[in-house]
Amino acid sequence: MFESVGVEDLLTTIDAHDFTADPDIEFGAARIDAIVAYERLIRAAQARQLAQINVLYEERVHQVPFGSADPALSVIGEVAMTRNVSPGAAGTQFATAVGLAELPQTAANLEAGQISEPTARAVVRETDALHRDDRIVRDAEIADALTGLTPGRAARLTRHHVIALDADAAHERAERNRADQRVSLHPDVDGVAILQVRGPAEQLVAAHRELTGWAKGLRATGDERSMGQIMCATLVDGVSSPIRSTTP
Repeated sequence: MFESVGVEDLLTTIDAHDFTADPDIEFGAARIDAIVAYERLIRAAQARQLAQINVLYEERVHQVPFGSADPALSVIGEVAMTRNVSPGAAGTQFATAVGLAELPQTAANLEAGQISEPTARAVVRETDALHRDDRIVRDAEIADALTGLTPGRAARLTRHHVIALDADAAHERAERNRADQRVSLHPDVDGVAILQVRGPAEQLVAAHRELTGWAKGLRATGDERSMGQIMCATLVDGVSSPIRSTTP
């Protein structure tokens, strides 16, 4: 219903539409169309916001004297304060903005509402290790195939093209990614927290396999706790006990 309306006129057109006058036989079809149109508007706004962040960074690079404060950190800080988000979230958006500036077709897809911001971010991340000229080539090759893809599928598609072009660059990106190892703690509701581990897949798969096997064994001997309860307790005890034993 709203597909032919330009982004600039979407809000006015949707707001002016009389949804109550739509026939009951549509079963809310017009409202679904409005939701789709709003999503297109959101994506277009995200694309333009990312473009503004990139231009702001380029201006900062020319404005800040060489050897002074890092212009990237300056922009990330300003974005964080302006959008009222964490520095981490602002940093992720900044990296997407700078990367997307060298992927014109992907950026155009985002502004047209054909892909989501997470999908665009996945393409930026997977092409990060390529040289600028190679990024532009791969961007043109995959642009038409991105429409409708989830971020995960877009990442796999992009990764396939990156490996086909430059196996060394793909290896470099993989090594850099594997080196980014961390343990983070996130609060949850009602006295619960989430401990999140990021590291080499084979190591974490092996650790999970050991915890699962141990929990299954205890369950088989009559332990009435759930698998999750046993695995959580085993992990916490296994980590905290050695630490306590070495504490003065």
